[in-house]
This record gives sequence, structure tokens and C-alpha cells, in this order.
Amino acid sequence: NAAILTAALQEYASFDPAQPRTTARRDGTGFRLEGEKICVPAAQLASVMLVPARSESGQVGVFLVEPGAGGVKLERQIASNREPLSRALLGGVRVGADALLGSLERGAEIVEWISQRALLGLAAIQLGVADAAMRHTAEYVIQRKQFGRPIASFQSVQHRIADAFVDVECMRSVVFEAAWRLASGLPAAFQIGAAKWWACLAGDRVTHTAQH
Repeated sequence: NAAILTAALQEYASFDPAQPRTTARRDGTGFRLEGEKICVPAAQLASVMLVPARSESGQVGVFLVEPGAGGVKLERQIASNREPLSRALLGGVRVGADALLGSLERGAEIVEWISQRALLGLAAIQLGVADAAMRHTAEYVIQRKQFGRPIASFQSVQHRIADAFVDVECMRSVVFEAAWRLASGLPAAFQIGAAKWWACLAGDRVTHTAQH
């Protein structure tokens, strides 16, 4: 059977998923989770959420939490790209010991593993959006005419499309390098940071050019 898995990594109070304010305190053989996660993708569809939380000892654990479990409240959020997201309020959610992914000793490492792949996935999505925007725009300016000529013949338009092409290829290069390093088991934090940077800045430039 297919199941959707999502990760609740973001909080208002902490920008680092490996430093969550959400807490996990021992309760018998299990844990009780208290806190708030924001911008959780597909939470309303997911079977399980991966939830980083800080234990009483200060260690970070990643817990498997069912969105429909007692103590979980999902509130709808809308991202700037109109993607439906959720704010997950965790009010004393009880989970068993088997809900802890890995161990508390390796929790921060597990969060980093998840975060790196999530960031790279978002950068890859932005690459696809920018590439498609550039190609559609290139097709459009060949067909669109002004003063009896395709606007693609105007030097200013050519410069903008050329700049967009350079941005897209730079995005592609850093995304592919980061993906290769992850697949090869090599350190990739720097490369993923570069992919994120290019996705934010170049992605905005390319789509702005396409819209303009």
C-alpha cells in the first residue's frame, strides 16, 4: 500500500531544524510532544509526519507522528506559490518508544540528513520552474511582433533571455553537483547551500524576466 510521508521541519521560533523548540518529554515507555510546526507540506494527506523535537536531556529526536493522532491540530496555511501547507499544533501528543526514528544520540544527524535532501529537492523544483519559464519566454518572443518584427530580434530582449539562460545553467550545475555528492556519500552541505542560494536569487531573476 502507498503512504505519504512528510517532514515538519520549520518553526517560528527556530530557523534551524536541528535546534527545535518543540519538546519531547518521557512518558512511561514513550514520549509526549509539545510545540508548533509551520509550513508542513501535504500534512492533510500524509500518513505520518517526521517531527524533530528536543528531549529533556537536550538531545534532538525525530519522531513519527500521525496527523490524526490525539493532540495534533492542523491549521491550513497558504504559501506564496499557492501551495497548501499546514501549521501543526502538538498539544501533548503521546507516541510510543517505537515512534523514535533511530536514536536520540543520532537525532541531529538524522535531521541534517532530511533537511539536506529537502533543500536540494526544493532547489531542483525551482530549477525546473526557471527552465520552463525561460523556454516558454524564448518561444513567445519569437512569435510576438512589434513594429513589424519579432521582439526576439531586439537586442535588449536578447540580452534578457541570454542572462536567463546563464542563470538557469548555473542553477543546473550546482543542483547536479550537490545531488551527485549526496548520491556518492560525500559531504555536500556547501554545495546544497549554493544550490539554495542560486534557487532563491537566480530563480527570482529568471521568472521576473519571463513575466516582464
